[in-house]
Amino acid sequence: SFVSASLQLESVKVPSMDAEHEECAAALLRLAQEGSPAALEGVLSCLSGHFAHEEALFEEYGFGAHKNERLSAKKTHAEEHQRILGKIRRQLAAPAGCVPAQFVREVLQDFHEHTSR
Repeated sequence: SFVSASLQLESVKVPSMDAEHEECAAALLRLAQEGSPAALEGVLSCLSGHFAHEEALFEEYGFGAHKNERLSAKKTHAEEHQRILGKIRRQLAAPAGCVPAQFVREVLQDFHEHTSR
């Protein structure tokens, strides 16, 4: 299924990141199953913590740094984090009720692309 394919994770060879990706995948699976705002809150919480940790590691190890800011992999990756989190926050601010299935698919796709880069 689309859900299981989206949550099939490849190791990034950093145990703490792999563990966090698994935690986020579990939160996303709950969202796909429930479609509830509470499950989406769980995804936001998990991804927020994971993205912050990832960006701290980027700083610590100089990942993706480039003298020319426009060519910085770190900058574009961090911008992608903010795009995903912003999308989730906007959905949570919408009138309560079930989270639309299309939105869940988009977030699963975003996560899959995030873990594949």
